[in-house]
Amino acid sequence: MSRVLILSDDAELTVALVQAVGDDRDDVTDTASIGECRRLLLEEAPHLLVLDGMIRELDAEKELESVFEACRSADIPVIVVGDDPREEEDAPALIIVDCLDATPEKDDLLHRKRMFLQLKERLDQLRSQAVIDQRTGRYNRRYLEEQLAMRWEEAKRYETALSLVLFDLDHFKNVNDTMGHPFGDAVLRQTADLVQEQVRKEDVLARYGGEEFAIILPHTDRLGAAILAERVREAVAANECTSGDQSVTVTISAGVVSLPLDQVSTVEEFVEMTDRRMYQAKREGRNQTVFE
Repeated sequence: MSRVLILSDDAELTVALVQAVGDDRDDVTDTASIGECRRLLLEEAPHLLVLDGMIRELDAEKELESVFEACRSADIPVIVVGDDPREEEDAPALIIVDCLDATPEKDDLLHRKRMFLQLKERLDQLRSQAVIDQRTGRYNRRYLEEQLAMRWEEAKRYETALSLVLFDLDHFKNVNDTMGHPFGDAVLRQTADLVQEQVRKEDVLARYGGEEFAIILPHTDRLGAAILAERVREAVAANECTSGDQSVTVTISAGVVSLPLDQVSTVEEFVEMTDRRMYQAKREGRNQTVFE
């Protein structure tokens, strides 16, 4: 089932758009709030956005920048009904956009919707090949850095909380050396799967490199991030990784940094501080979380 999001603060137009694009095969959600639209784009990842280009919300033109950035980042196509609210020089920043008249014909809107949904499906196939780490099946560092940059800008602009967790499997070299790299790969996959079960839908788990992983926690303060990191650490320590007749229990060391409590000026400093805390956890005995 495809998910379509409609952003419009014109009640009459919203009803018309819902009726035009909705059918049994699609899940249609509408909102009159740009902030809520941005949240849904980031957390629910719809397949298509239908935007009222004449939206009247205060500072709409400025606020829509973050909506377009979220669409660009996730390759979400946009159908604009009415005037395109983007500045002309910013237009290329959005990958896929189409503009229709303020009162589009229903058949025309349905045709564009189906065309864009087919395009979105193909883009998702290509995107998964580019952003998924083949060894673990989780996001790769490229995707992590892309998402972190976007979430950083959002947190700074709207003064919301943002946390990052970095964790590393303890003594993982010993696992590879004594039990073999194929078994080590199985341990990475099973650990990543287990951690994925602990995080929320809107959180981003990615392989950072080697046996290091990162979790982006949007709208999460230090306490929430520390609780999540400890839950992950305990789950990993209690789990037995198995493959064939081999099995092993591993532990992790984790570092946590959170905005706005931790004073960092750039996203690079944000990552560097998290990395330092992770290695502090290792120096202090491993199998623990450092968050301040």
